Amino acid sequence: MLAVSPEEDEIWRKIRRFCLYNRGAEPDPARVASIAAAMESFMARPPPDLKPTPPAEPAVELDPTSLDLGWMTPVEIADAAGATRLAREKGIGSLRSALAWYVLHRPVTTESDLPSAIYDFILGKLCERVREQTLRYHYQILRRFAFDFEGRLLTTIRSEEMARYLMRWPNLTTRRSLWQVLASFFSWAQRMNLVSENPVMLAMRKPRPTLPERHVLTVDETRHLLRQAIKNKTIVYWALSLFAGLRTDEVRLLQGLEHPWQNLNLEAGTIDLRDQPSKVWPRIVPILPVLDAWLRWAKDRNYRVMAGDFSRRFREDRFTVLRKHYPPEFFLKRPHWVPAGAVANIGRRTYISCRLALPHASFAEVSSDVGNSEYNIRVFYYQKVSREHALEHFTLTPDKL
Repeated sequence: MLAVSPEEDEIWRKIRRFCLYNRGAEPDPARVASIAAAMESFMARPPPDLKPTPPAEPAVELDPTSLDLGWMTPVEIADAAGATRLAREKGIGSLRSALAWYVLHRPVTTESDLPSAIYDFILGKLCERVREQTLRYHYQILRRFAFDFEGRLLTTIRSEEMARYLMRWPNLTTRRSLWQVLASFFSWAQRMNLVSENPVMLAMRKPRPTLPERHVLTVDETRHLLRQAIKNKTIVYWALSLFAGLRTDEVRLLQGLEHPWQNLNLEAGTIDLRDQPSKVWPRIVPILPVLDAWLRWAKDRNYRVMAGDFSRRFREDRFTVLRKHYPPEFFLKRPHWVPAGAVANIGRRTYISCRLALPHASFAEVSSDVGNSEYNIRVFYYQKVSREHALEHFTLTPDKL
């Protein structure tokens, strides 16, 4: 096995972080293309067995005048030049192979402190195009974890300490959220050869709290909600949620586009969600006849996909429909507030439940359209409403309210 000297290890740590940063700096693909082109141009072809061989010609230095590297600092150019020289000496021919080789041959180090590891983890998630909301949540939990374990190295954190740390949260739902983020972080650290084992997995199994019963709107509640949404100018959001199953983040990203109605293609009968970070996977969603009627109705009246001051309007809509399900004291201190849990994404849940109740419904087709696993829709959405309920739900067009 090829050994890595401390100097080589430091070069690769720098170039790995540098490449991760520039790969995650979307939506500016020029930066990504520039570094990829620069690295590939100055690396020799890899031998079949990836064994080190003497270079066929002297190593070539990176020349910022010959490539579009004006956005790189002198330090970054020096790091890239050092990495390319080292790659040629080891007989590695591409940036992807180089990084894979580095992870494979790099020994477990005791110099990986929590802040730098968390930094690399977040950048890696950026490369995977994880949703901003999820990434922010990960960072909040990991920042608190780094504060509680201040000054500790990754390899010194034991499973017994992780068990005591997680047990500080008596609420099972909170503990489960912490467990998921920390287990994901240490699994990544294990793959990157920063630790030899995952202390979170060894500390305890994944907590399984009792989930609240998921509320599905009745036909009368859906009709009432649509009337309220017309008054509040939130009808496009609720139509996409109730009749296409879109998540709030997906609708928000549609609104953030320069021309949202181009992705809401009424002529083709599809909603294009391929170019945005999705919770599960990018997809194309079919526009059903009832949704087509609502979108044409809203477009003719110049309604926005998400109205201004959307959060307040959304809470008012949901409160108007669901307040009868909760006692009045729930709303004394926080007007227009409905407990989250069972009613989050209530339009999407109603849509999936009704789609599964239609004649000849397919789990695979519904799973693909809504971006969720077949297991989840079988467990949480199947047989929640009757067929009559589902058929009536998809007849609630603007002219039949």
